[in-house]
Amino acid sequence: MENRIINVGIIGGSLNNQWASQTHIPALKNNPSYKITAIGTSNIDTAKESAKILNATHSFTDYKELAQTKDVDLVVVSIKVPNHYDAVMAVLEENKHIYCEWPLAINTKQAEKMAQLANERNIHHAIGLQGRQSPEVNYLKQAIRQGDIGNIISCTMQVATQGKGAVTDEKSRYLLNEDNGATLLSINGGHSLDVLCYILGNFQELSATMNVHYTEAFVQETGKTTLKNTADQILI
Repeated sequence: MENRIINVGIIGGSLNNQWASQTHIPALKNNPSYKITAIGTSNIDTAKESAKILNATHSFTDYKELAQTKDVDLVVVSIKVPNHYDAVMAVLEENKHIYCEWPLAINTKQAEKMAQLANERNIHHAIGLQGRQSPEVNYLKQAIRQGDIGNIISCTMQVATQGKGAVTDEKSRYLLNEDNGATLLSINGGHSLDVLCYILGNFQELSATMNVHYTEAFVQETGKTTLKNTADQILI
């Protein structure tokens, strides 16, 4: 029997979107098992333009309408973290399968509600911790499992990034507000710790501390400062 093609709607699917346009869209276009049928963005003009280029039938600015579309089986949520909960819940309410970017939500309470509803409705769901799909990561995991590089008795991981300290830009400004759930700990920390545990196994015990060295950040485009309440140094 011929495999059924899975119709995909992308919330945040504008070709101007730096993440979806460079990751999800190329992968879906090159996989014959999937067809992009709906594009949702915050601007109807970009939604229509992107849908036209991708030969998608539908374009939306309302993710609820996208989720309700009969031509969509699976929804990819690729928007800013503060909007994940409402978008994901709208999709789950329509019993559509879902792939949501990481961080999943702004806090654990939201994430638990999303997971509970997905499980209750027997909906296939995945979170974008894409490090697990990396060929290099999987090669290392396999090498350790097979004993190719000996017995691992200790490991040190250091991660550094820009835009979450004393200098930022307008696009990254929202990352400096704890309420938005897109912090140094949740994004860089979450991805990195997930890969570490995927390769070596989960923590048995730990101690951790975080520090806010800067309570303001310089915004490059405007020359003004913005308030900052997120940690910029984390030690685990």
